Amino acid sequence: MPTFHKVWQPESMIALQKLKETVKRHDNVFDTLMDVAKYCSIGQLCNALYSVGGMYRRSM
Repeated sequence: MPTFHKVWQPESMIALQKLKETVKRHDNVFDTLMDVAKYCSIGQLCNALYSVGGMYRRSM
């Protein structure tokens, strides 16, 4: 995984920023996720979403 992160580092930073902006605008995240998944690991995606939206808590 470190090699993957190193190879795609420049693209992943731009892609993750785009994902965060999409979430903040309340736009459709699915299309952006499909683009970001080319350059980022699932952990990077989850961390970006967590940083914007916080932890998911199911309504009781």
